[in-house]
Amino acid sequence: MVVLLKIRLSVISGSRLWLSDLRERLKNQEKEDIFGLRDYYYLIKNISTDFANSSDSDQDDLDFLYRNIRKNLKKNFSGLGDEHDFLWKNFCQQMNMPEKLYEIPEPSTY
Repeated sequence: MVVLLKIRLSVISGSRLWLSDLRERLKNQEKEDIFGLRDYYYLIKNISTDFANSSDSDQDDLDFLYRNIRKNLKKNFSGLGDEHDFLWKNFCQQMNMPEKLYEIPEPSTY
């Protein structure tokens, strides 16, 4: 449980890094203002809500955390192209869990 709490905190604090990378990427495509603070807020809110509504066993499951994050990245950062995939890759790299890139399937719906 302590490990997952540390991971959850690093997700919130680290998300600014991978969202900043996305902003730079979109800036190069002249689309930098597509996503903003509202999208970030809803990402964190939805991740937190999913945890609050989950069972204790889910909260102790590392894959649940990764599925939750991938689902909410797609929910909040899709529609224009591959932004949610870009964020997912950056997230997995930041967490030093590159294997999760392929272990956690992309959600068909959110």
